[in-house]
Amino acid sequence: MEYMLRLEKRTPFVATLANIATLLGLLGTIMGLIAAFSAVASADPAEKANLLSSSISIAMNTTAFGLIISF
Repeated sequence: MEYMLRLEKRTPFVATLANIATLLGLLGTIMGLIAAFSAVASADPAEKANLLSSSISIAMNTTAFGLIISF
């Protein structure tokens, strides 16, 4: 019973960590998409595809990591 009280006292921190991870993943997604659109707007036509794909890759990776941590 003593150990259960210790464990239950700290369980809200797990939920808070999961929420923060999800929000950081969303923030990374938005930042990656902003970088993608700014790269398309100001890059040379030959470099647009590389910059766009790397920025979208960053956005998707942060989304995936945020979702993985939140589970």
